[in-house]
Amino acid sequence: MESVVNGVSLVLGLVLLFLLISKFIILPKKKLNLPPSPPAWPIIGHLHLLGKLPHRSLAQLAQKCGPLMFLRLGSVPTVVVSSAAMAREFLKTYDQIFASRPRTLAAKILLYNCKDVAFAEMGPYWRDMKKICQLELLTPKQMEVHKHIRLEEAYCMVKSIRDKCEGGQPVDVHSHVFALTRGVITRMVLNKTYFTSESKEALQFKEVLTESFHLHGVPILGDYIPYIGRWMDIQGYELRMKAAGKQMDAILDKIIQEHQDKQLRISKDQTPLDFIDVLLSLRSKGDYGHLSMDSIKGVALDMLAAGTETAAVTIEWALSEILLNPSVRKKCQQELDCVIGRERKVEEADLSQLKYLQAIVNETFRLHPTAPFMMPHESTQDVQVAGYDIPAKTRLLVNLRAIGTDPSTWERPLEFCPERFLNTKIDVRGHDFELIPFGTGRRGCPGLLLGLTVVQLGLAVLLQSFEWQLSPSQELDMSEVFGLTVPKSVPLHAIATPRLPQHLYA
Repeated sequence: MESVVNGVSLVLGLVLLFLLISKFIILPKKKLNLPPSPPAWPIIGHLHLLGKLPHRSLAQLAQKCGPLMFLRLGSVPTVVVSSAAMAREFLKTYDQIFASRPRTLAAKILLYNCKDVAFAEMGPYWRDMKKICQLELLTPKQMEVHKHIRLEEAYCMVKSIRDKCEGGQPVDVHSHVFALTRGVITRMVLNKTYFTSESKEALQFKEVLTESFHLHGVPILGDYIPYIGRWMDIQGYELRMKAAGKQMDAILDKIIQEHQDKQLRISKDQTPLDFIDVLLSLRSKGDYGHLSMDSIKGVALDMLAAGTETAAVTIEWALSEILLNPSVRKKCQQELDCVIGRERKVEEADLSQLKYLQAIVNETFRLHPTAPFMMPHESTQDVQVAGYDIPAKTRLLVNLRAIGTDPSTWERPLEFCPERFLNTKIDVRGHDFELIPFGTGRRGCPGLLLGLTVVQLGLAVLLQSFEWQLSPSQELDMSEVFGLTVPKSVPLHAIATPRLPQHLYA
C-alpha cells in the first residue's frame, strides 16, 4: 500500500514539475509590446524617478520617452499619459476598461475600505453611490436651491477680510478661502455651518483634511512593494493614516449622531432634510442594500473633503498668479466694474458675463491643476492602446501638468496668460482633453458644476471687493506640496484694500 502511495506521489510530482517547466521554460509567456520605458532598478522599478513633485518629474521624463510611458512602480505596472491625444484614447475610446480604481492603502484606511464614491471600484456599489450623490446633492435643481448659501458664505468671507485688513497688514488669504469653501459645503451637506472659523473643531477638520489629501497622493511603499512596505511601514505613512482616520471618524460619528437624534424630532419641528438625513433615510428603508454606516461616512467624507479642499486650493493659486501679474488684475476689475459696477455686489447670475474672469479660472486650472494626476485609474482587462499592450490591473496616471504645459498645444505654456482662453472653445467640462481638471467619462467629477461655480464666485467677490498687493518686503513663494491635490507650500498672505462703498461690506 505504501509503495502505491509513493508511486502516486512520484507521478503527481513529475506532472507538477512538467507543468512548471512548461510555463516558465518550454512555453514562455508571450512578450508584450509595452509602451516606451526608461531603465528600471531591481525591486523598486521606477519609483526613484518620481521625486518630491512626481507630476513635474514625470512631465520632464515624458519629453524623452513620449506622451505614453510604461513604468513599473515596485510591483505595480503603470502607464503615464502626457498628451491630450493620449488622454482621449484612454479616457474616451477605452473609458470603460480604465474606469476602475486601485485599492490603495490610503483609500482603505481613510475611506472605510473604499466605501466612498471617488475610490470605489467599478461596479454596482459605485454606480449606486454616484447616483445618490447626483440625485440628492449635485443636480442643477439642488444647485439653484443652495444658491443663497454660496452668496452668503462669499460675503461672509468678504466681511471677515474687511474686518481684518485695517492698518495695511497682510491678511491670511488661505484661511479665508478655506472658510468660504468649508462653509458652502457643510451647509449644503449638513444644513448648517458645522465648523466656525475660530473653533478648535474647525482647526482640527482643516488639519486632518490637509493631512488626508497629502497621504492620498504621496507614493506609499506598502502600495508598491507590499511584501516589504506593508509590515515595516518604513516611511511612517500608515501610522499617520490611522491617526488621521481616527480623528476624521470621530468627527463623522458626532455629525451622524446629531442627525440620528434629529430624526427623532423631524416630524415635530419640520426640520428640512439635508444630505446626511437622506443617506440615513435610504439606509433605514433598505433602498440600497449595500448602504452601510461606513458607506454613509465614506460618501459624506467625499463630499465634505473634495468640495472644500479643491476649490480653496484653486482660488488661492488664481489670486497668487494675479498678484504676480498686475495687468491681469486690472483687466478683470475693469470687467467687473463694467458688468456690475461698484454700487452692488456680484451675484451668480453675473458670472456668465464675466468672460475674462472665466479665462483666469481656466488658465489657473491649466497651469496649476488641483489634482495633477486626477484620480488614479486601473484597467479591468488586457487591452491594446495606440499599438501597445496594456495588461489588466495596470494603473493609469493622466498627467494634467504635462498636458497643460504641452508646447505642441499651448503657446508660451509656462506663462500665465488668461487671454489665450478668450478666443478658444476649449473649456473645463470634460469634452476638451487639453483641459480636464474635473476628469471626464464615467469617473469624471460629479461635482463639476458646484466646484466651478464656487471658484468663479469666490474669485469674483475677492477682486470686486478689494485691491490686492504684496507687502513691499514680501517675495511670493509659488512652490508646491505634492499630494492628491497640490496646494501652495506657503499659504498666501496679501494686503487687501476695500474698493467698494462701505455699506456693501455689511
